[in-house]
Order: sequence, then C-alpha cells, then structure tokens
Amino acid sequence: MRAVQRLALIVVIGLTALATLLVVYLADEDNRRAAEAEEQTEASLERAMATYNQFCVSCHGPGGRGSLETGRIGYPLAGDYVGPDDAGYDERNPMSASERNQNEDPVQWTRREATITAALHEGRGAMPLWGEEYGGELNDVQIEELVLLIHEGDWNEVYNHVVEESGGYPTVQVEGSGNDATADDAAGGVDVALVELSAPGIAWSDNDLVVVQGGTVRLINDGSGGAHNFIVEGYNDDAPVDMPVGSEVDWVVPADLAPGTYVFYCGIPGHRATMEGQITIQPPGEVSAPEGANPPAGTPTVDTPTDSQPVPASPAAAGGRQPLPAPPTVPEGASRDEQLTA
Repeated sequence: MRAVQRLALIVVIGLTALATLLVVYLADEDNRRAAEAEEQTEASLERAMATYNQFCVSCHGPGGRGSLETGRIGYPLAGDYVGPDDAGYDERNPMSASERNQNEDPVQWTRREATITAALHEGRGAMPLWGEEYGGELNDVQIEELVLLIHEGDWNEVYNHVVEESGGYPTVQVEGSGNDATADDAAGGVDVALVELSAPGIAWSDNDLVVVQGGTVRLINDGSGGAHNFIVEGYNDDAPVDMPVGSEVDWVVPADLAPGTYVFYCGIPGHRATMEGQITIQPPGEVSAPEGANPPAGTPTVDTPTDSQPVPASPAAAGGRQPLPAPPTVPEGASRDEQLTA
C-alpha cells in the first residue's frame, strides 16, 4: 500500500513539474516569437546589404546619399541636410531623405513604401527596372528586402559593409550597375530627360520625380479625377501648367530652375492634400566624378581603412581631397547627427 502511495506521489510531483514547465514555456512564447522575428529581420537586412552592394552602390553610393554626393545619379535614400550649404537642402521643404524613408508614421510610410516598391520593380527616371517580371535581375523577395533596408537599415552599417566588401571607397561608375543599356542611357543623360507623371483620380502616379535640367515631364490626365494642374512650389505658383481632362501635356524643365529638390503639387482646391510630391532637378551631364574621388562630407566612415583604401576627406583638408589618417569607426546605431559629424 505504501509503495502505491509513493508511486502516486511521484506521479503527482512529475505532473506538477511538467505543468509548471508548460506554463513557463507558454508565458515566454511572445518573447520567443519576437526574438525569432528579429533574427529573420536581421537576416533579411544582411541579404539586402549584399544586394545593395551588387546592384545599387554605383548610383546611390555606399551611404545611400545618391545625388547628394557629387557624381551620383541615384535618388537619395539616406542622409540629413545640415543647412543651406548642404547639397539638396530646400528651406521651403527641408525634410531629408532619412526623414522620408525612415518615417515611423504608418500612414506616411505606407504611401512611401508603395512608391519605392513600384520604382524598384518598374524603374523610374535614370534608375533601371529591376523586377524580374519586367526582365530585371531581382525577384520579389530581394526587392522586399531592399525596401526593408531603406526603411529600417542602419546606413552607417551599410556604408561600412560596402567599403569592406569593395576594398575601399567605391568611386562613381554607372556602367555595369545592372541593366547595361539603361545604365548607359543614364550616363548620357537620356533616361532622365523624359519622365511621365500621370494623375489617376486625385493622386499622382509618382511622388518622387528625378529629371535633368532642360528635360521634359510628360503630364497625363486620364480624367478620372477631373481637371488638374502642375505647380513647382516657389517657381510657377502663379502660372500652373494646366492638365485638362484627357490631356497629355509636356512641361520642359526651364533653364532658370536651378538644380535641387523642390515640392510639386496640384493647385486645384482640395487636391494638394493627396497630390503633392518632390521633384529633383539634376544638372545636365553631371553623372561622373574624378577617379579616386573621396566621399563627400557628411558620409559615415569605414571600420578599418588600410593604406590601399581611400579615406574620406575632411572639409577642412586642403582642396577637400587630401587623404587623412585613419578616421574613427562610426558606431553601429549612431544617430544621424553623429553620422554627419563623425
């Protein structure tokens, strides 16, 4: 009888222990799932950095600053404007690339995400199309990972990864960046000379335009949202380009509209709230940089530069292009202000 009681006690203790372990396991389920999701995100970002290094660096640069860096033709993906002397700064709309692309407002990011995703799949301006469904070299997962990198990536880490993998700071080189025919056209200023902007409903088909000075913006109104017009804020507010229903109007970028980034919008009452974007005007033919050029002021620095690696020049260095002693490493997760003052 005592043996039976002893066995029963052992069984009860065992079941209690199992129940306790089960409760602890279930209580930690949320943390475990969060950790797994974080690991998957990190793995996606690692793959995205490799994809970016292979296909995007020549136009957007190792730090994602794009056309903010002399000679690059890609739209800025990252970078903070520090004042009126910084390339691309617009006091009327000073939101930087980092603020646009790493915006934490879910509504604004959803809209921005759709624009970036479409541009990667279908191409835009000087950028080649990359979606494999259009004959490009990237599949849907790779494009999704690049969008994740643009939104959540640490551009200091991206910069360090690119420089390490490249064996030094990569100079500007458009050829061989992906779809060769389109890249060659971009180098000659062909693709950026004509962009199309349509107005489906009360919205623009693209909220981020890039066009060369003297190039053409083709304005298309399918009529589904009524009449529209096209205004570059601060330039033709009082003389909008009319877009009647069913029209197709070409607007040539005037010579007196200086290169830079501007806000464009529809001035029809009630339309601007959903019909506003940014247009970057590029100088004609400015798509190359001298061999061995150093990165611009404001870019991150590489982890462990060697004697064979070009080192970013200080703005105070003579001529702005003299190599300096090895700079400090940009800490992972550094703020954008720290990035610009590193």
